[in-house]
Amino acid sequence: PQALNIADSEFRQMPVVLVQGSGMAMPFTDHYFDTVTMSNALHHIEAHQALFAETGRVCKSQGLIVVNEMINESLSAMQETYMLYHRFSAEIDNQLGRYHREPFTEKDLLAIIKLSGFQVLDSFVHSEITGDAMNTQEIDAMSERLKNKVALLHGTDHYYFYENKAREIICRFKKTGIHRPRHITFILKPV
Repeated sequence: PQALNIADSEFRQMPVVLVQGSGMAMPFTDHYFDTVTMSNALHHIEAHQALFAETGRVCKSQGLIVVNEMINESLSAMQETYMLYHRFSAEIDNQLGRYHREPFTEKDLLAIIKLSGFQVLDSFVHSEITGDAMNTQEIDAMSERLKNKVALLHGTDHYYFYENKAREIICRFKKTGIHRPRHITFILKPV
């Protein structure tokens, strides 16, 4: 719901319909979409085969499926800072009973996509390094997101541990800077 509220404010002036649902049981008829996209979603889903089956169901037979995932390897110091942030978020999600694993390596992602049953039309690795790694607005925003994550654990045995860990990561943000890791994008076609 929080993500939909943010998206609603971003897309309010555009002809966009936002729907809350599960990627495992999408509330759409068969072959509804020309294009289905997933961005940084695979590491949040445990049952990839079920996800791919559902994605193939809602995509038109001549449609496209675009999968974009961050890669957890060959990281610069600034990218490793981002990955520490991400791992921290995943740990808290798991404490809250939400499946969230560490991002995959490129080799792991290639194997997952191969098992999808989709035809691979193209794939490419790209960087999202944009702007200043020491951008104080970005550092402040990510620091605030970390604090909000920790607040979800308030009243649990883990709260103070994660509060201290968040402080350490925020210090690293300010010392090292932040760049998002490389990503790999797959352009797929249902078969």
